[in-house]
Amino acid sequence: MGLCISRVSVVEQQNTELKRELGNLRERMEQMRCSNVTLVADMSRASTRATADAVEKLRTELRVEVNKKAAEDVARLRADLSNKVVAEGTEKLLAELAKRGGAKPRKPTFRVPRSNRVAPEAIPSFECPISRDRMVDPVVAADGHTYERAGIETWLAKNSTSPMTREKLANRTLIPNHALRNAIGEASL
Repeated sequence: MGLCISRVSVVEQQNTELKRELGNLRERMEQMRCSNVTLVADMSRASTRATADAVEKLRTELRVEVNKKAAEDVARLRADLSNKVVAEGTEKLLAELAKRGGAKPRKPTFRVPRSNRVAPEAIPSFECPISRDRMVDPVVAADGHTYERAGIETWLAKNSTSPMTREKLANRTLIPNHALRNAIGEASL
């Protein structure tokens, strides 16, 4: 009978150890489940953050592209309007002179003959140092250099230095370079 009791106590002991081990396993499973929930939440937040960053990057790129297109359109409209105003003013002035002095209106002779003109593409100062394209809306930055407005605005959206000297710019103010814009316009005629 002593042998039976010792076997029963061994079985009870093993049973107790198995229950303890089962409890430990259940505890570990609960910890792993919590870790998985946390991991899934972290992954979801990271995915949302990455998506938001990507959306913001696309918005910025779209904003820059829209600004560039708008600057080109504005420059083109300004040039067209300026040419129209000058042409209308010249015609009115010539007509007024003809009325007063009896002279016949004639076309102005201040333009360089086409045969003596240089192609605008051949003049390096007409090119933007950033895009290497002929400028339409030239502006002067704080470094004293002239750039196409869309090109320097794109540069300044990402940098605070001069594209020419790589030195920090004192400010981000852009001043229209009317003289250069007029020279480009006259060379293009």
